[in-house]
Amino acid sequence: MIVRYSESRQMTTRARSIDGFMFSIFLQAKENNVFLGMNDFDPRQVNIKVILRRAGRNYTIVQDNMLLLGAFSTLLRGQDEFFFGFYKQVPGTSTKCQNLRYFFLDFGVPLNLKGDDELYTEVTVSKSAFSSNVDESLSYIEYAINPAMAYEVGIPFLFSNVVQSQATKENYNLGDNVLSIAFLNFDRTDWEKPVVNNLQLSSDRFDLSLNFHELMIRNLIHYPAAMNYRFTTSLTPPDEHTGTGKTYKYLPPFPQSCMIFNGGQSSIEVDQCSLDISFDGQQVNASQNYIVCRRLETDVHTIVASQEREVKHINEKLASLPAKLS
Repeated sequence: MIVRYSESRQMTTRARSIDGFMFSIFLQAKENNVFLGMNDFDPRQVNIKVILRRAGRNYTIVQDNMLLLGAFSTLLRGQDEFFFGFYKQVPGTSTKCQNLRYFFLDFGVPLNLKGDDELYTEVTVSKSAFSSNVDESLSYIEYAINPAMAYEVGIPFLFSNVVQSQATKENYNLGDNVLSIAFLNFDRTDWEKPVVNNLQLSSDRFDLSLNFHELMIRNLIHYPAAMNYRFTTSLTPPDEHTGTGKTYKYLPPFPQSCMIFNGGQSSIEVDQCSLDISFDGQQVNASQNYIVCRRLETDVHTIVASQEREVKHINEKLASLPAKLS
């Protein structure tokens, strides 16, 4: 599905097993020899809505802007590709810059659409999404379902909470079946003035208490697939991003964003989850800091049915194998 400038498009998916959506952003410059950078596309101006229609009820799986969803989805891998992308065509005196950015909106668990189930998706691109450097008639956002090969264990939900301006302490009761939690910041390009002072996460089987330095270091140690932080004073492009007064190698665009808890592809979840965070209120600006959570809702019938299908699949596989390799 392609969505263009100042357009809203809808898609309905049936009779499929999916675990998310693949998004790409294609940008073409208006003029030759114009380089398209991070600020030539504003993902805040793209809204994404995903609703599961099942048994007469609507379940809003996702309803947020692309900045939050893309930053969260790429926090552990692919953040450069989302914020900066790569260049299909380098700008020159007779060529126009072509830039492609992308991310995978991961549900965390699969959805098996059966019977009358429908997955409704709506993507809206506002008039402010592209800068004046971008050719609006040739640039667009494209998205498609990502097929899954697993059994449904519940309905996934992804939601965010904004940290109020100048807040010093917040509590978030995130509930049961929590798959992942992240803190996202969008106005700090280094670690010099921490927004988070410390946090405490409590749940039925996993507790965490960290100050800001411990939180940052924990992310570097526990999530090695994420972008490495390497500091130096002598760099050559394209391995540099420039912060205030200093140069970093492989520094993410917003390095104070971090994963707090991640159940990963194994779908490890925690119950009775509560998060307490203390902030430096002077560093908390309006609409720049968020807590994002991915969780699922499930019941006994769904879990038992998933296990029974898994056992059936294993038995069918065993029955089709030879008793012994010759």
